[in-house]
Amino acid sequence: MVGTFSIPRPLILNCDQTGVLFMPGSASTYHAKGSKEVRVVGKEEKRAFTLVVGSAVDGTLLPFQVIMKGSTARSLPTPAARAAAAAEYGANIEWALNAKNHWSDLASMQQYVNNVLAPFRERVIEEHNLGPDTKALLVLDLWSVHRSEAFRTWLASAHPWAKLVFIPGGCTGVAQPADVVLQRPIKAAIARDFNKWAADQVAADMHNGGNGMLDTSTPALRERLPASLARVWVATAASSELISTGFDKCGITVSLDADVQRKVQELHVDGKLFNGKTPTDFVLAKASRQGGQKRKARAAARAAPASRAGASTSVAAAAAASGGEESAEEPAEASSDEPSASSGSDCCESSSEDEMDALVQPIMSQRITTRAGRTTAAPRRLGD
Repeated sequence: MVGTFSIPRPLILNCDQTGVLFMPGSASTYHAKGSKEVRVVGKEEKRAFTLVVGSAVDGTLLPFQVIMKGSTARSLPTPAARAAAAAEYGANIEWALNAKNHWSDLASMQQYVNNVLAPFRERVIEEHNLGPDTKALLVLDLWSVHRSEAFRTWLASAHPWAKLVFIPGGCTGVAQPADVVLQRPIKAAIARDFNKWAADQVAADMHNGGNGMLDTSTPALRERLPASLARVWVATAASSELISTGFDKCGITVSLDADVQRKVQELHVDGKLFNGKTPTDFVLAKASRQGGQKRKARAAARAAPASRAGASTSVAAAAAASGGEESAEEPAEASSDEPSASSGSDCCESSSEDEMDALVQPIMSQRITTRAGRTTAAPRRLGD
């Protein structure tokens, strides 16, 4: 698809949603040994918002989108707090509301495309002197909103420049950059920023003669979010090498390699797709098999009871007798929202896949372990 539509590297994008607590807590605390009951402050915290994290293959971090529960602007931080954070840190954060909960929905996704992706595309076109019809590739997971007919129809009509590619079910942990490298350090940075803010608030209160109590009301926690998220965004945006490495690890960058593209042509693709799959499926084949193996294991466990007696049980028993070399066939209802495990691994004949695998793996290893002459695979804290 990248070659077909001549999509430039800065417009190969990925975004994902993650839940964040207003008051991040910890699962650990100090207490006397042998205690039967230990209270952990913050474990009961349920107030949360959704953070949408987006990035580009060249290491650019897109503006955050924050989704909160509510139907009016009173459910968001005050305009003054948002404006002050934008002015001080230069981070533009998109704020959205959902009347039912803080989850991403069709309206918030439309807002994200309109106010984050579309302006970013226009900026890339201007900076690189590209044509007005330049396309962008948006890599998404199988969240129900992403794959809904309503969203896809709206996107094709309102933004025909956006081309969608979905990550196979069960593979986001190895094939989605936001999951692989971004969300964990971002949420850790948010927690550290909260801890610093809380310590400063308690110290200031005690210095002024107070008892050191922390105001944990929803308005107080909500009002501090613009500055906190802006600081985290600035620290993350400075880690462009980390973002690029995520696309490398997920196999997205390697699918753009000239040698890989040339090998695709040698396999007589002639510009067509591999049985409806893109060349990137070569890189995702192993990930798809891993996800399929997990689903088959769960299906076999469900088929074990006597109520499942029949063909499936017979196959499972035969597989067990043969040492586990064959697994029970997965029932049709085992994965209603995810494609089958074969969606990525059967994109071409096994011999062609082996050829591509032999070509791709050295490239991936080189790009993941070496960037600018040094190792980059080791995780690090944002801002370090």
